[in-house]
Amino acid sequence: MSISKAKLKELAAYRLDKHCEADGLFVVEGAKMAAEAMRAGIAVRVLCATAEWLAANDAPQGAEVYEV
Repeated sequence: MSISKAKLKELAAYRLDKHCEADGLFVVEGAKMAAEAMRAGIAVRVLCATAEWLAANDAPQGAEVYEV
């Protein structure tokens, strides 16, 4: 699924501390950090990844997945 401008704006807001604290969410960037977060059992709500990454890895159960 492609990502909309509105969704990008929403996700970008979580790069700011005030939004993270208010909603209890945060952004993880990079394949290594994402893999570590998933191994640690951190719930993933939204996953934005390349086609190559998606082909080589399993997306977390219940996550919104966007190919970027």
